[in-house]
Amino acid sequence: MPKHIVVVGAGVVGTATACYLQRDGHKVTIVDRDEPGMQTSFGNLGGISPGSVVPVATPGMLKDIPKWLLDPEQPLFIRWSYFPRVVPWLIKFLRAGQVDRVREISRALSALNGPTFEAYAPLLKDAGVEHLFHRTGQLFLYQSKLGIEKDALGVELRKASGVRVDVVGKDEIRQLEPALAPIFESGFFMPDHGHCKNPFGLVQALARAFTRNGGTLVRANV
Repeated sequence: MPKHIVVVGAGVVGTATACYLQRDGHKVTIVDRDEPGMQTSFGNLGGISPGSVVPVATPGMLKDIPKWLLDPEQPLFIRWSYFPRVVPWLIKFLRAGQVDRVREISRALSALNGPTFEAYAPLLKDAGVEHLFHRTGQLFLYQSKLGIEKDALGVELRKASGVRVDVVGKDEIRQLEPALAPIFESGFFMPDHGHCKNPFGLVQALARAFTRNGGTLVRANV
């Protein structure tokens, strides 16, 4: 039964969600304090990554966490005054990094991110912006030969999800991207990844298609 659904947020997630709800026959209103695409979706790398199936917490990083906590330049630095409050979250984070849990999360990420290009396709066509997407691949690089070995689980998880992963050495890296400095010794290439060359333009186009098809945009705080 058709419903009236309100989507809060007019970024790429909100507008794409609203467009799909509309295609399912619902009456949809998007509410945002700004014009579509003016916040996070305004400027970003625009990566389209069906191979994003590796969780943040992995077994390999657990041994690094103690030294990270002491260094503000590291990815997991916490002010000691805040540490007692974050302990419950840290415990959950450590549990999420256990191998069995990592594989479970990876399968869920694969279901979410795997069909990214296919999910966007009808929206791009309706909005007339198919030219914004480019499937040119993505390189992950390391400055040592040991780097790719340390990421063996990540490569395995991607391959298990059906993602094409080509392990590359120094010569292959230079062939794929000659402009790179010659400091990378190993890595992998995922040819099915891509990018949107204008994330803001994408959101604006989706919003125009949304209103053209009967949707309502409301400028308001929620």
